[in-house]
Amino acid sequence: MIKKIIKKIMIVDDSEENRLILEDICSSIGMQFISAENGKIALDLIRNHQVDCILLDIQMPVMSGIEFLEIIKRDLSLSVIPIIMVTGNEDTKSVVDSLNKGASDYITKPFEKDILIARIKGVLKRYETFLNEKELVEKTFFGSVKLLNDLMSSLSPQIFGKSNQIRRIAKSICQEINYHESNEIELAALFSHIGCISLSSDIIDKLINGKFLLVEEKQIYDNHPLLGYKLLKNIQLLENVSIAVLYQNKNYDGSGTPQFDKISGVDIPLSARILRGAIEFQNCRIRANSALEFSDLLKSRESFIDPNIYKALHQVMIKEDSRDLKELKVILLKPGMIFANDVFTSNNRKIAAQWQEATDGIIERIKNIHFQIGVKEPIQVFAN
Repeated sequence: MIKKIIKKIMIVDDSEENRLILEDICSSIGMQFISAENGKIALDLIRNHQVDCILLDIQMPVMSGIEFLEIIKRDLSLSVIPIIMVTGNEDTKSVVDSLNKGASDYITKPFEKDILIARIKGVLKRYETFLNEKELVEKTFFGSVKLLNDLMSSLSPQIFGKSNQIRRIAKSICQEINYHESNEIELAALFSHIGCISLSSDIIDKLINGKFLLVEEKQIYDNHPLLGYKLLKNIQLLENVSIAVLYQNKNYDGSGTPQFDKISGVDIPLSARILRGAIEFQNCRIRANSALEFSDLLKSRESFIDPNIYKALHQVMIKEDSRDLKELKVILLKPGMIFANDVFTSNNRKIAAQWQEATDGIIERIKNIHFQIGVKEPIQVFAN
């Protein structure tokens, strides 16, 4: 037997009489309700109650309906909730203002019960349709991400490892500059080198080991962000990620690629500037033989990096250098640890790179390989 889902309505009105009328109407159609006498009280309630619709009076003391509406629409976790404005017959201007600010519908006083019920059912039906479509899009999105992730890890484990290293640094940059869209940046970092999966093994080996490319090899490599962009841009919800991937090699001073776009400085998307900093950091890290050489290399790239991100990278470097070095057996590896050296099988095949983060998937892979053919122990890692 399918369990019926009971909808919950929030009623916000300073008139007790109106609240009682609206509560009675909601009950008559089998809906639950919670009530508040002004917007301030309603804000406190909505943080602790999941509601499917809000009946909101426009004219209220303490906090008006318009003020409450503006706050709700700025909150990403609440902005999708449909709101029906409740207003007097003569308040046309406030109704128009409310609809322009994101209200779903309106109803005038005195209430016509059948009209109000129809309005409530209408916005709830649209809301349910929206949620179903959102769920479908998210399933498609996560399925696409997993497919691309598996594709990279199977076709080019080395490139996948490099991308994971960049992702870790990009995440740390986001923390330092208080950038809250870190999930999007991490995806951009993870797929930053997806355009490299068609490169020759010689070029990939040079990239992984920090070796300089020949002129013709660099020309081929410089094209990988555009290839990655073309692959990602058509995947729903990855549009912003694809832009970051396209501009990942665009330097702050305007040099770099893509050459067809002459933008520089803050005109470069912030996500791409973060990615640029993470890539430069990682490239300098794998080329340096000491902390001093690493610092000098990063300094030589300063003009390529957003000043705020360059400053953040120094904080990242300090935190990374403060990690404890440990030697562990494979069985003791934990997510979040950083490999201090390359990890090899017993027959000298590299399976994880220095500075790569140990994720659940990587640890599982190393354990499986260790069980089948053996992994050289102990493994040196940095841990918090």
